[in-house]
Amino acid sequence: MQTPLAALVAVTLVLVACGDDDTDATDDTASPPAVETTIEAPPSTAAPAPTEPAVDASAGGGATAGGFSLYDFRYCEILLTLTGDDGQEVTEVWGTPGVDPCTDDAWYALDPEEIRAEYDASFVRMNGPRYFIVDGTADTGGATGGTGIAAGGQSETRSFGDVTMALLATTEASEESLPYEPDLVVRTTTWTYEAGTEVYELTDPDGNVYTMQSYSQIEDRELTAADLPTLGDRLDLPEGWSYSSRVLDEPLQVALSPDGAVVIQDELNNAYQRNG
Repeated sequence: MQTPLAALVAVTLVLVACGDDDTDATDDTASPPAVETTIEAPPSTAAPAPTEPAVDASAGGGATAGGFSLYDFRYCEILLTLTGDDGQEVTEVWGTPGVDPCTDDAWYALDPEEIRAEYDASFVRMNGPRYFIVDGTADTGGATGGTGIAAGGQSETRSFGDVTMALLATTEASEESLPYEPDLVVRTTTWTYEAGTEVYELTDPDGNVYTMQSYSQIEDRELTAADLPTLGDRLDLPEGWSYSSRVLDEPLQVALSPDGAVVIQDELNNAYQRNG
C-alpha cells in the first residue's frame, strides 16, 4: 500500500531515526541490536547559503508515476534524552517534516548545550540537515509501536529557537552507532524507488546490499545529491565492502528483514537500508 503524502513525510522521518528493542533477534544477520542511528552535529561554523526543502515538485522534489516524490526532501531532527517519571531514560524525537523548512540560518543558530540545559536532558543529538534519497514508502502491513505520529496520534509541536518541530515519537534511550555497524529499526514501512531513479548501494563481504535512504550534511555541509554517484571515492570502506550506483530499469521496493529494517550509516552519516 502506498502511503498518502499527508502522512508519508512525518512517518518516514520517524522510521529513519527510531528503533525499538522489544523484538527478539532471530539470528545475528537478520536482527542486529535495535538502536538509534543519529550522531551529534559538529560544532557550528559559517554555514553556506540556506537550502530550502523540497515541499513540492517546484521546490526540489518531484512528481513520479506514483505521485509526489520524497527524493531530495530536506529535514532536521533533535533527539532529547530525558528521565521519565519512573526514573527511566527515554528519548523524544522531534522533527521538521511538514512543519518547518529547517533553513541553515535557523538550524545552525541552535546551541545543543542550551537545549540540553533548557530541557534538563542527559544528552542531545542534532540530526541534520538530512535529505531523503527515496521516491516514497510502502507499508508491508502491521503496526509500529511507540507514540506520536508513528502510532497514528496527534503530534505536539515546539519551537527550538527559530525551528519549529513536531514530536514524532518517544523511544528507549540507546547508544550511538558506529559506521558500517548494522542497527535494527522495527517497522513495517519500507522505501520505494521509481524506474529511472539512480540509487546508491553499499555491498558487504557477504553480498548483502544496502540502498541509500538519506544523505547527510552533518559532517559535510557541501554534500548534495550530485555528489552521490562518486561518493565511493571518499568513503573509507571496510575491507570487502564496495559502493556503487545504478539507474533502475524497474521500480524497487527495499525488502525488510523478518524483524524490520536493518540500517547502517557510513562515516559521513549517510544512511542505508539492507535489502532483506
